[in-house]
Amino acid sequence: MGIFLLLKVENTPLKHWFDSSGWQITEAMHDVIFSKAMAIISSVIYVVVSVDEMTIVDAQQWINIHAYVMKN
Repeated sequence: MGIFLLLKVENTPLKHWFDSSGWQITEAMHDVIFSKAMAIISSVIYVVVSVDEMTIVDAQQWINIHAYVMKN
């Protein structure tokens, strides 16, 4: 429910909310971003992917991935 409250979505029925709703939103956002990325990648000539792994002070690990594309 947190994201709906944060975005101030009106008329959200509380009785139909369950913990996996957040995952459904995440999967829908993933599908939109993935399809847009595939459309961009399939139309370009040159793609560069840069990956950088780092460990921060409290021993958490992160992987940064940057993709650069060149078209025309």
